[in-house]
Amino acid sequence: MGFYTNGKFNLSVSLRYAPATQELNFLCQMFQQVSRVLYDATDGQQYIASVHFAPDGLGGEGADIWIHPNADVWPNSTSARLWFTGESLDVSQDFTYYATILAHELSHYLYDLRDEYNNGSTCQGNITTQASLMEGYSWDFNNRWTDAAGNNYANFAAFFADFVAGTAVLQAGQLNEFCHAGNHNATANNNQNNINGNQSCWTYMGDNANHGNLPYNLSIPGAAGPTLAAPAPNPPATVCIELINAQRFMLVLDRSFSMVGSKIGQLIAGANFWVDYVNAAEELGIVRFSGTSTLAATMSEVPASAAAQATWRTDRHTIIAGTTAAGSTGIGDALRLGLTNILAAGSAAAQVIILFTDGLQNTGTETAQDVLPDAVAAGVKIYTIGLGADQDVALLTSIADVTGGMYFGIPADISDNDSSDAISDALAHVSGQSRSNSAVKSFAEIDGSTVDSSYVPSLDTVLFNWTESKKTRPRQKIDSFVFPVEITSGSTNCTLGVKWYDRALSYRIQVTDPTGIVIIPSATARLVSGKHPYTFYDITNPKPGKWTVEVFGNIRASQFRTIGFEVNRNVRFEVAAVKNHIKAGEVINLRAKLMYGFALPEVSMQANVRTPSGKIQTVKFYENKGTVGEKEEEKVYTATIKTDKAEQGQYSITVVASYKGKQFVFKPDELYSQKPGSKTDSVLIKTPAIYRQKTLSVQASRTGSCDCHEKEPMLPGYNSKEVWINLKQKELVKRWKAAHNKD
Repeated sequence: MGFYTNGKFNLSVSLRYAPATQELNFLCQMFQQVSRVLYDATDGQQYIASVHFAPDGLGGEGADIWIHPNADVWPNSTSARLWFTGESLDVSQDFTYYATILAHELSHYLYDLRDEYNNGSTCQGNITTQASLMEGYSWDFNNRWTDAAGNNYANFAAFFADFVAGTAVLQAGQLNEFCHAGNHNATANNNQNNINGNQSCWTYMGDNANHGNLPYNLSIPGAAGPTLAAPAPNPPATVCIELINAQRFMLVLDRSFSMVGSKIGQLIAGANFWVDYVNAAEELGIVRFSGTSTLAATMSEVPASAAAQATWRTDRHTIIAGTTAAGSTGIGDALRLGLTNILAAGSAAAQVIILFTDGLQNTGTETAQDVLPDAVAAGVKIYTIGLGADQDVALLTSIADVTGGMYFGIPADISDNDSSDAISDALAHVSGQSRSNSAVKSFAEIDGSTVDSSYVPSLDTVLFNWTESKKTRPRQKIDSFVFPVEITSGSTNCTLGVKWYDRALSYRIQVTDPTGIVIIPSATARLVSGKHPYTFYDITNPKPGKWTVEVFGNIRASQFRTIGFEVNRNVRFEVAAVKNHIKAGEVINLRAKLMYGFALPEVSMQANVRTPSGKIQTVKFYENKGTVGEKEEEKVYTATIKTDKAEQGQYSITVVASYKGKQFVFKPDELYSQKPGSKTDSVLIKTPAIYRQKTLSVQASRTGSCDCHEKEPMLPGYNSKEVWINLKQKELVKRWKAAHNKD
């Protein structure tokens, strides 16, 4: 997740494909040009300081920009903004050699500016000196690469061949300013006026409240306009960092005295699930902490060979089995140890810390807030899980929000037995949500004493409603039950199985694919089954469609959780709360998008909410359709949740999206339909059936502030620290700088 500091934007880019030789070199030169355009447009106040590239589809959840292969993806930000966790803008290769186009999309993303070219509207200034980045003039006005004769390229393949050959020519563009008070047409029918209150770009940019309260502190030009000449010298070279193509996880687990008893047993069960869940080539490390922190298992890669892999997992199961509860709670030192170890070999494309704690920090040399700026600077996402009355909800929410992770709160008003079971639930659920490109498809709670032979999932199910009274009506004995999991077309991996709560019992499963074939253990279907209270298959390149999982054993004797996870790089489900901390009685505002290259229309979407008092409510989302008066762009979904002044505490929200596979005609807006080489002004989009769910939490308090102790809480999209670069990657940075300083 990118961030801003002291006039500098530090961005992250997820390449949704494996880049060709020299392609990253080109992209870094392109971002250097984008930086110059933004530097000119902001009169030398802001530029792009660094770009981190995650190759081959990794790192997408925290990336600012997704670059797609040539698959009919037009540039779009669809209301994605830097300060909303987990949102990205999209562009395909065919548009990357137009630097001004990406600068235009970044102006949406970084400043919340809107288009000024709708319906043919323009600024009122001189096109050759004051043309706005948000307008839509001839593509020849763009900063772009052309062939040696000055002709625009029709596609990326033609351009890149010339770039590699050294014959592509960089052309300076003229769209290097923003509309200001002196040349803004406040009556034009365009998005900037209709959504942003008829304000000029500069007027709107100058108010920090319009961009997540990030301290941009821009000096607004007067009525005479911005500086017309480009500021000199150019901004410093953009530093480009190629991230290691790896998925890393670090478990940071609280074993303080308050975890004694059944809680530590469920913590062990949840950690064991992680050991079995990670796949070959992924990396896992484990930190345990109380008053002191211990690196129980250093960050290491899961071996590829079956024999070595079995030994690797057994060694870590043994380490976890030795976990005992004692001592105080030093969260900050534990995070520092986990962060140091996850970064020891350099920055990876996907690096995640999972912090579990049941208490407030009461010892240690550092607080969590001391470590947080370094985690943001290094691009490490932190998922936080809190348990009980002593968890620091405000802090755990803030940690997850500013790093692009997720806070998962286990409430205090549930029984000891339920809170114990919830620990392993939470750790298992986060495993299905934190892997790059992953999604939770099924994680339903099933009461074995009442379940029928077939379990039918419901959109109204609240994922973690531990307070719900258990039904006890007598039922006929059954030896199995079955549940479905729909796997999306294009998924590269899925995890299908079940977990249960009584570790003295054991169950087995049968998994059947959409064609009726029963899965057996193989090189593409890894079966996890043994002494731990869960069993699942991890399947490579699963067939799309409805899979079934049948569970066998003494069904009436236990509670269950269904396990249905998938990895699909083509689908993105973005969900964010406008504010994660509100004053009790205020409205919770949610925004969401379901993306398949484009934001999708006609998605069935709802929020299932557990209030601090344990009440359950369902809220439907509204699909914005680009109508005048709406405050969000087309295909952005919004919902509002009313809160009660008397209810302070945590609102646990599960957002569910269901989309029927269909095809629809996508018409790019009037700017992109005029791209040189474009042969159509519409494209037929074919989409698969998609089901997604995400959880988030919002804290309601008396003041509405974070109350994160002695320090000012960090803001999503902002950091006080400069971007972190590992010493082992310095040589790579030198190469980038040498290449850029030539132009």
